[in-house]
Amino acid sequence: MKNMIDLYSALDDPNFDGNVAPKNLQTKKNIINNKKPSQNNYNKNSNYGAPVKKNVTSNKTNINKNIKHISPTKKNTNNNKKLNSNNYIKNEIYEDNNFYDPMYEPIYNNPLSIFSPPKNEDNEEEEKNIIPGKQDIKSKIDIQKIETVVKSLNDDKYIYKSIEELQNVLKEISIKNNLNNEESQAFLVYCWITKNISYYIGPRPDNTPLGALQKRITQCSGYARLFKQLLKIFNIKSILVHGIGRTYNLSPKPNKENHEWNAIKLNGEYYLCEVTWGAGKVENNKFVRSYNTFYFCCPPEIFINTHLPSSDLTHWTLLDKKISQEEFENLLYKDKFFYFYGFNDIKPREGVVKLNNNNTEVIITNNNQIKNLRLSCKVYFEHKLIENISYIEKNNNYFSVNLIFNKKGNYNVLYFTTDKEGTVNSDLIARQQFVITNNSKDLKTFPTIFNFKDEISIIEPKYNNLPKNREISFKFISNEIYDMGVVIDKKCTHLKKVDNIFEGKFTIKGEEILVGKFDIDNPGNLKVMIKYKVKK
Repeated sequence: MKNMIDLYSALDDPNFDGNVAPKNLQTKKNIINNKKPSQNNYNKNSNYGAPVKKNVTSNKTNINKNIKHISPTKKNTNNNKKLNSNNYIKNEIYEDNNFYDPMYEPIYNNPLSIFSPPKNEDNEEEEKNIIPGKQDIKSKIDIQKIETVVKSLNDDKYIYKSIEELQNVLKEISIKNNLNNEESQAFLVYCWITKNISYYIGPRPDNTPLGALQKRITQCSGYARLFKQLLKIFNIKSILVHGIGRTYNLSPKPNKENHEWNAIKLNGEYYLCEVTWGAGKVENNKFVRSYNTFYFCCPPEIFINTHLPSSDLTHWTLLDKKISQEEFENLLYKDKFFYFYGFNDIKPREGVVKLNNNNTEVIITNNNQIKNLRLSCKVYFEHKLIENISYIEKNNNYFSVNLIFNKKGNYNVLYFTTDKEGTVNSDLIARQQFVITNNSKDLKTFPTIFNFKDEISIIEPKYNNLPKNREISFKFISNEIYDMGVVIDKKCTHLKKVDNIFEGKFTIKGEEILVGKFDIDNPGNLKVMIKYKVKK
């Protein structure tokens, strides 16, 4: 299989204004709008696999200290106009987009909250010979063209009176834009739903196709059923698949069916689609629109990381080998960004790693883009964030994640990446759990390492709590820094540089030791990069 970064895109909707659902849906006679969308609405980069960078303020924790050294809005879319009661199926709860019930808080604290859908009784009789699709479907689709077509509809305030009405609109624009193959027609439907339907936070809404369409807000079952219904206009068969959908949250392992998605038949072969997750995610009790194409015809060997059909639908994994629920729950969780950024392996490969020692090393390889990436991680012990027990080194084509586990119990490690300049948000690539069976006799932590642009590796000292009044060797490697210094007892001394190695020996005093680089433009300033604690 080709590098996954060439196969998938994860493009955010640039015009999403933060609303969970449209507040004023209106009817109009002709919803087809041929007005050309603004060029600013779309990423001009034709490489759909490349990340879309956001110019966000970097939350850098670099510390600039002047130390004398020794020697050289979102748009306001509120509208108080009352909706016509005939436009909605009667249910008062939909009037309030900010509905929140404290009793659901434990569920909503999960990064993606999924409610249990009903069983899929309305599937047609299944075929005896199910052929999994092996083709790269996206290579046959002009993704950007279809995204532009969907945007040009400009119907976000329109209420469809029936499923047939939208079907006819989609059919008309597919003919007008020469979207003649099944792949393009299926993606047209996927794109419309993921860009127009929001996820509902609260008790189960009307998950019928018409309810999801008219209210523009639903949950997984509504997404899947609307997708299935709209595809019928193109004579594309869709199967509703229910089972377990797992996310990167830190809650106990999923043990019941909680999700629904689709298997669609294109050119005689079946592919897996996840419309709900293609539309966005739930964070801090709010739906965050994050349109992406990753979950359209996602390869089965990737889809299985997060989706397990119920026991009576196991053939809809589209894999040759059946997988049990226990095996599924022990798989390493890989988010779409793992493939998006071109990562290809994590060792150890297990999702749940049992250790009888208190430290380990995780190797995460990336043969394609590693020069432009930064990796970070968060470590949770029994759901509590723990600091200074991880240290990451960057090598030619892999990251080395060093981890310290001082107490026995369960640790969840979340791996994140961002680009070198820090201009995009950190994206989760994977989650791994470590089960430690014994307590450490020698408690250790790593020094505090601040976010910095320059590449640097710590040779020594590796750990915190440096002994007072003892001479300690300091040694670092960097190909980008031209001058480094160490601050001990408020006095700064330059490290000796030989090639790309900075080193020196110092007697430890005070309460903390700071290591940093000197500013080229202002040599009197030291930018702190590493902070060591000193033993009391």
